Amino acid sequence: MGQGRAKALRTLPADDRVLVLRDALVLPPAAPGIPVAAGVRAADGTAVPEAALWRGFAPLTVAPGVPPPAAPARLDGRHLWGGLFWQHFGHFLVEGTARLWPLGRPETGTRSVLFVPRRVGAETALQAWQNGVLDLFDPRPEITVLTRPTVVGELLVPTQGFGLGPLAGGTPAFRAFVAGSFARRVAPEGPERLYLSRSGIGARRGGLLGEGRIEARLAAEGYEIFHPERHPVALQVARYKAARQVVAPDGSALHLFGFVARAGQQVAMIYRRRSGVPRNIVAQLAGFAGIETCEIQAVTRDWRAEGDGPSRESLGVASHAEIGRALAEAGFIAADRPWPDLPDRFVARRLNSRRKALARRSEKAAGGAPASAPRAADG
Repeated sequence: MGQGRAKALRTLPADDRVLVLRDALVLPPAAPGIPVAAGVRAADGTAVPEAALWRGFAPLTVAPGVPPPAAPARLDGRHLWGGLFWQHFGHFLVEGTARLWPLGRPETGTRSVLFVPRRVGAETALQAWQNGVLDLFDPRPEITVLTRPTVVGELLVPTQGFGLGPLAGGTPAFRAFVAGSFARRVAPEGPERLYLSRSGIGARRGGLLGEGRIEARLAAEGYEIFHPERHPVALQVARYKAARQVVAPDGSALHLFGFVARAGQQVAMIYRRRSGVPRNIVAQLAGFAGIETCEIQAVTRDWRAEGDGPSRESLGVASHAEIGRALAEAGFIAADRPWPDLPDRFVARRLNSRRKALARRSEKAAGGAPASAPRAADG
């Protein structure tokens, strides 16, 4: 572990290092904005760029400007810097775990990991699914989310080992940590063919139009239609370990699958949007398990109520005939049962249903009533 200060980073971290700082000041965000003004300053007041979260080729966080707070809190002892605390499943997996890799080394000497909120006023309590993820690490990290400026007795700042963009394949140290420390006690359980569905997660989460029809055709091919969000994380992992062939729309479930993926498994990812973001999943599966993902890009329209365009919430209108053809060519389904495309009337009806569901949700939110997550029928 390196002692003292390192040179300012102008590029992505190129190796796996741990910076040791004494009496460092951890600063949570005090105002909204991108990049997020949160991070770490050394005892002498200088910024610690090694603590920044990188996404793509630029830092998503920057250390807040001086002057420092007049009366910061104090936390003695040795702690690991974790970065931003995410409530989004995929970002928690990919960016929230990115600095945990030293926990697998005896010389680290702590399981305490310090985070700061993603934004001012963000939820800081651990959700059940977050505990489910953390419970699978050995040793289990002890998480603290700091909501006020805090001087830390001894802070270990590891380089970022995982992320979105060039770090999507993981660094050697991070991959070794996951392979040796994550879900080792979870036994494979489930069928050899698995489809990871998004059809039940709500209208605001994005998906594929007519996903129910994809599910029905894959079920006829012997696939279990699996809704990850309905099951504990450990059971999700058990299913992923057991599967030989996995088909899924791009999404966070494949990031968790990547943590336990192994060479020899086959994965077909159906793009639900015309975007390069899913390439992060492709890179993760290649880096962690040597899997060459079958990428199926059949979306012809990225529908959104406020105007078409790919986003996390957009609904992909895709050619089901092309999806079926690609799956057959790659050996995921039989080649003698071609899939028909969705009828135009079906598409129009489902988009209208989705538009109404989103409008009802917006009206409830505007009126102060709790907005449930609507699900458009998708037969």
